[in-house]
Amino acid sequence: MDRDTHSHGLNEWPLILVLVGMLASMGLVASGNWRRGAFALGACVTLAALLRAVLPPQIAGLLVLRSRWFDMAVLLISGAAIMVLTLVVPPSQ
Repeated sequence: MDRDTHSHGLNEWPLILVLVGMLASMGLVASGNWRRGAFALGACVTLAALLRAVLPPQIAGLLVLRSRWFDMAVLLISGAAIMVLTLVVPPSQ
């Protein structure tokens, strides 16, 4: 078995980590804590940006879409926007 083929499956841990966090945040939303869940979702997207920033492409795996700067910018802007929106939406009365 080729070493690259054998070790390739182990390099998806960054994506799995982010997806598990997103699943947990969706659990918060489903349980009625939409604000906490949405904030946690934004934090997971921001985590994906940080992982993309510090990990080499071979380890970042499926978090790599375009260039490092483009991926980081899109993920950071998206994560920050989600978190800011959860903080500025007024609570329902």
